[in-house]
Amino acid sequence: MKLNLQEKTIPNEHRRTLAFDAVGNGEVEIYCYGDIMDSYWFYDPVHPPLGYVTQDAMKEALDQAGGKPVLLRIHSSGGDMMAASAIRALLMSYSGKITCQIDGLCASAATYIATAGAKVVMQDSAFFMIHDPWTITIGNVDDHRVTISMLKELKKGIVEAYMAKSTLEQNQIEKMMADETWMSAQTALENGFVDEIISQPASARAAVMAKDSLPVMNHALQGYREVPEAVKKMMNVTEAPATSVPEEVTDTEPDQGEIERERAVQALREKSQKLKEMRI
Repeated sequence: MKLNLQEKTIPNEHRRTLAFDAVGNGEVEIYCYGDIMDSYWFYDPVHPPLGYVTQDAMKEALDQAGGKPVLLRIHSSGGDMMAASAIRALLMSYSGKITCQIDGLCASAATYIATAGAKVVMQDSAFFMIHDPWTITIGNVDDHRVTISMLKELKKGIVEAYMAKSTLEQNQIEKMMADETWMSAQTALENGFVDEIISQPASARAAVMAKDSLPVMNHALQGYREVPEAVKKMMNVTEAPATSVPEEVTDTEPDQGEIERERAVQALREKSQKLKEMRI
């Protein structure tokens, strides 16, 4: 019998890309599909909207797993590194065994989460990408200095996690991150980031999850420099035609994009304040 706790605990209007199912072999399956973001972006961080994953939602899923073996299925373009760090800590402190399975894309902050698995398997058609951490700072010269220091320390921690998992040396990883390195499953295996390559058809649930998270993940991909054509094809990325004709303004009410931008600005203000408080 298949247990679907998602349907029992989450209203339809709060469907999320981090799902919880029990599978036949006694292993619990948790889907980490979408963009990884801090909970302050959402009205309900435990049940984030489509295309997002939060540490609160991950904690709820792990709590429900109750120490059983977990298969964490990853299809993510990355996101907030602090949120990914919190998720990684949750996974590493979980009492049961965790296997990470990369179903499609494992990029940026999602790769940091993948290092928490006792074993990492990767679909033969999937991709793995590492790059330098980056952020935006609002403030004066001192504020920017704090951010630069934070990014350097953040990279050190990421490199250490990659070194513990991969077969690469520190200088190799640092250069690969600086270059924004995209890896096929075979290359990721050769570099030791994954332990095994698998080939299996996508489940019906995985297909729905991937479709639901596609708009958010495609938007995130625009922030990367060297997205391979194979990744664009996998993610159904299409280039919008250039035009010089402005869109017609039909009303003065703020659209969803403006609302999201205001949330982003507020989030940056909060992060800037936290950085100031961290200063010694």
